[in-house]
Amino acid sequence: MSGRIFSLDNGRGNMAAYYGDLDVPNPQFKPLMPEGGEPSGFARLKDGSIALGKRIYSVNPAKVESYHINFKAIPTQENRAVMVEYAKAWRELLMKRNPAAFAGGEDAWFIGIPTGWRKKKIVDEYRSIFQEAGYPNPIIVPESNAAMVHAQKSYGAMARVNPEIGALCMDFGAYSNDATYILPGKVSSCGGYTGAALIEQMLLRINMQQRCKLSKKLHNTPELVEAVQGQYAKDANFRRYLTLQARQLKEMYFNHLFDGRNYPARDLTLSVPLDEEDSVFSPFVEAGDDYFVLYCNDALIKAILEKHSIREILGEEFAALPQETQAEIGDKSWADCLRAFLRNTLAICPKLAQAGKTEAQGDKPIVILTGGAARMPLIEDLVYTELPNAEVYKDESPMETIARGLWLFGPDKLRALKFDSAFQELLEEQDAQGNPVYNVILSHAHDVLGQDLLTELAVRPANCIVDAANAWKSYAYDSSQIVPHARQAFKAYYDQELREKIPEKGRTCKQYIVDEVNKRFKNLLEESGVNRTAFKAEELDITYIDDFLKDILLGDEIYTIIDQQIAEEDALYSKLPNPGKLNLLSRRSEPLSEASDALNQRNKGWRESLYKDLKTFYDSDAIYRPFALECLIELNAALERQKKELLGDLILEDVADEE
Repeated sequence: MSGRIFSLDNGRGNMAAYYGDLDVPNPQFKPLMPEGGEPSGFARLKDGSIALGKRIYSVNPAKVESYHINFKAIPTQENRAVMVEYAKAWRELLMKRNPAAFAGGEDAWFIGIPTGWRKKKIVDEYRSIFQEAGYPNPIIVPESNAAMVHAQKSYGAMARVNPEIGALCMDFGAYSNDATYILPGKVSSCGGYTGAALIEQMLLRINMQQRCKLSKKLHNTPELVEAVQGQYAKDANFRRYLTLQARQLKEMYFNHLFDGRNYPARDLTLSVPLDEEDSVFSPFVEAGDDYFVLYCNDALIKAILEKHSIREILGEEFAALPQETQAEIGDKSWADCLRAFLRNTLAICPKLAQAGKTEAQGDKPIVILTGGAARMPLIEDLVYTELPNAEVYKDESPMETIARGLWLFGPDKLRALKFDSAFQELLEEQDAQGNPVYNVILSHAHDVLGQDLLTELAVRPANCIVDAANAWKSYAYDSSQIVPHARQAFKAYYDQELREKIPEKGRTCKQYIVDEVNKRFKNLLEESGVNRTAFKAEELDITYIDDFLKDILLGDEIYTIIDQQIAEEDALYSKLPNPGKLNLLSRRSEPLSEASDALNQRNKGWRESLYKDLKTFYDSDAIYRPFALECLIELNAALERQKKELLGDLILEDVADEE
């Protein structure tokens, strides 16, 4: 398989992107952004340009027309335009920074989506946003599934999974929390909306209101606090500017924790420059008070995460949160929301939950933590509280896990899409006469299944009569027994010989179908490096074949019709004379010979009429259409099974749920 694919983790707090070629041995992804990704959001400047990534933290607010942060939400008509603008701006920036990466083409972009967004309407709308923004072939993938692929392919965590317990991956992002549970043959997922972006909002709110007196010293004068509060309330740009700085402070704090450098009982501060051209702040700047200081420490973070409800801290700002987030939070603290998410997650994996809670001998369940928020010690602590017996894995750079997993997901997904495309092409292909090829195949398969049996059913009754008459000619019995013996012979054929032929007819029919379909997949399999056929006859579970042959062709109705036709011959054959032998010569051959032309003509007409009736019945829509429909359904099901076997369990899990 060839081509160049890209991946994008479009997070609410962080962006990460990768690219790589598929037509090289052991394809590898390469970063399109600095290590650790870049902050999400953008600033639209007064000169018409856009500031993205880390530049958004340092751009002079006086040059900003508008800030746009924390806008990731379920797509609507209200937020669509800004999401398109944002996606387009990132693409243009990445192309400018990495021209060589884009010189090889863009076969597909794999873009993450919160697991909770898997409704088809949402997925389609989200895909259309990136299409409008200029991304070729955007393929939407649940973020938690991408994380699990990363765990599978990057450090082999899945190799240690007990197949009876399964493995769990949880992705903790700025906007959402996503979970994927894998048990052999089954993948389940769930999502939540209590993302880490709420922390910076609460951190800023507390700094703005000075409600939680947790700092050891006064960082801002009361007058400056009042001025900042007033400007925050009336100026959306200033509000978003401060939120960005609060995000930066939050990341500083947790990055230090992740690196093992705690700040117990000590303030961590960030000085936010104030615009001297702003009439509100110019008096303070002239007086040398040109910064608004944001602070946090362990006690403050603990209060934000565990002691107070999110609704209580945010106050009237709570109503501005996305509806799905408000509904999930209720009156809970951030930590309580995380506990609820963990418990909802464990409900989809009861075997793993039981193994994780039991301090017993045996394999520990594998739990994988990804996402920028996974750097927070609280999350790991909560996981161990719920699953004390778990074996927890956490990436060194969890902010980039999703983007890496999306890229690793790409090659297998493209193969799966090619399988789907090949099957769709089969359904749309036409022969020289304009007939659908699949219908030609299935129609022939239908003949393979029943044609010989129909011929036998038409011929055998007359043959039974002939055989019985020949036995009468040989003095085996009187003419009154010709038809009863014919009927008996036909019943033996119907109950034994014909029935024994059915399984082989079914196998032949299935083999014909898969041989014809496999021809259409041959090149694709070779291109994908798969040394096997796409379909196997024994894997097709076409119950119609057995049901039709057993319940219809071998059913009472057809048997009764044919048996009655044989019985009607008694009026003719029972009237044959029954002379004895003369000098050991048969005297019965003469009347049979005299009537042979008439009998043969009668048998021929009978055979032709019976075959015509059986064939008309067999070819009717009532009989053929259920066969064709089940074949298509089963081929589709077999295709999904084959994709799963050939390409991995996760390939099928990016399909959007219906409403």
